[in-house]
Amino acid sequence: MQVVNRNALTLAVVAAALALASCGGDVIPGVPAARTATPTQYASALNGAITSWQKEWEDFSNEGCPIEDNGSPVCKLGPSTMWTKASTIAGTIQLIELIDSPYYIGAPPFEISKLTNDTYTAAQIVAADLSGPDHEPIDGWLADVASLNKTLDGWAPYQHP
Repeated sequence: MQVVNRNALTLAVVAAALALASCGGDVIPGVPAARTATPTQYASALNGAITSWQKEWEDFSNEGCPIEDNGSPVCKLGPSTMWTKASTIAGTIQLIELIDSPYYIGAPPFEISKLTNDTYTAAQIVAADLSGPDHEPIDGWLADVASLNKTLDGWAPYQHP
């Protein structure tokens, strides 16, 4: 029985796939080859979800809800709406990276790969914080929201005004 070095086998498969892709054709007929999106494409794809989150958070904050729920509709619906917005950010990243998705634009370029990963993680954490019954926030959720907001600020250089 021969032992196969998995790393060597993986590298060989990747090298073969890259060689086929460089020929201009699909690696597997009928399946699109993986590609890398530009920072502008990524920012454009995420712009609506990010802007929507930021607007919701601004309304929630301006109403004073993070400090005290004053019973306003904004305070009552805010956590549920923010759960939707955070889930949309994470879901958008999944869809634009999923090769067989109609929204596929490719993997993020190295320049924004950490920002993309941090955005996805922070959005998932906030969505999880707000995913309980009636979207009642868990303790510590505001720190997670602050982290998401700081991460989303990193997209500003790539977004159009």
